[in-house]
Amino acid sequence: MSKLDIGIILKKKLFIFSICGLLLTLVIMPGLSCVPEYVIGARTVKPAGETIQLIAATWLSDAQPPHIVKDPFEAVIEEWMETIQTETGSRVTFKFYPDGSLIKESDGWEAVKDDFCDIYIVLGVSYPHQFPRTNLWALPDLFPNATVASQVMQRMQEDGDIAGEWQDVKVLWHSATTPADVGSRNKLIKTLEDWQGLRVAVVGEPETSTVRALGAIPVEIPKTEQAQALQNGLVDAAWLELNGQLIFKFNKYAKYHTVCQ
Repeated sequence: MSKLDIGIILKKKLFIFSICGLLLTLVIMPGLSCVPEYVIGARTVKPAGETIQLIAATWLSDAQPPHIVKDPFEAVIEEWMETIQTETGSRVTFKFYPDGSLIKESDGWEAVKDDFCDIYIVLGVSYPHQFPRTNLWALPDLFPNATVASQVMQRMQEDGDIAGEWQDVKVLWHSATTPADVGSRNKLIKTLEDWQGLRVAVVGEPETSTVRALGAIPVEIPKTEQAQALQNGLVDAAWLELNGQLIFKFNKYAKYHTVCQ
């Protein structure tokens, strides 16, 4: 099924040479999971000796199920921030806002471009017109696993194939989740016929086109609001990787789950 693309970006005018090595190291870190996503930032560098505080925010939920200590993407970002603060002797610090408490997922890209915050995770499929080439990675069956997908996306960024779509910011890294699985309210989806006429929550492309091709009806709803849409009966199904389904409480309202390979 569809794969989302995740990357981390820092706005161009934030150019702290003392931590560039750390940023490059993070670019090649393994272990991030297959969905396009990104983190972005902005701020003018201050003279040596002055403290720089960067505002970092995510739309990822901070309330995890008991057996999940922390969302893996959020955990990596927090470790990255702690490393930078340590390596710079606290000259660079961070104010962190998780769970959409500062900025909604759908507003993240503009928030960074407008200097409202410095660092943010961007879900590429939420901005189909901004990232048409980047979002090609969300097509199904392109990669054998999330690690390969992340490595290819990062290489394409470094080689300039998709860099033009990110020219207003600094991309720290791209990453990907595992393939998304389907949660449905009223029936288990096993065959093509099962999709017919279902209202399915989607975010941008290629989810919209894929749902239509399956014979279902796409309903545009942000990922952070899809569980509520399932609960209220606005949609019959939605897809998201399993960790995300638990974090956003899909399991409370989607009685059936179809694991996609």
